[in-house]
Amino acid sequence: MADPFKFLYRDADVEGMSDGWDDRTGYGDADYTTPDAVLGWLGEHGTVRIFARNSGLFYLQATHEALALMERMAQRMATESVWDQSAYNQELFRPSSPVHKGVGATMRVMRLECFLNTKVLFRYVRPHAAFHAHRPVSAHVNYHPE
Repeated sequence: MADPFKFLYRDADVEGMSDGWDDRTGYGDADYTTPDAVLGWLGEHGTVRIFARNSGLFYLQATHEALALMERMAQRMATESVWDQSAYNQELFRPSSPVHKGVGATMRVMRLECFLNTKVLFRYVRPHAAFHAHRPVSAHVNYHPE
């Protein structure tokens, strides 16, 4: 394995690994539909898809927002019956609104080929010759039959 600190950008409150396995699932994808024939561009719709961020490995900067995220997570883990990864993703991505105050943390996704999940490891890294000399930083065992 490699030194993880050499692979951090330190430009976000949270740098975390993804459960995605390629650029689209790992880093997010925007999908824009064609304009509505009647409404023109007013009828255009778009979506942003973000695959789950894995709460098994992340790096936090010493910021007020990162602290707010951890305090919110601690409170939710102590008082709710919720999976930690679900709560982690909810707190990172649910925006502030009249009914919810977000923690305001910024997020960077760690490089998929460096901070591996086992789907990346077994589907892409191990079978491809281009990766034979590659040293991952970590491998999170999470794609496996229960």
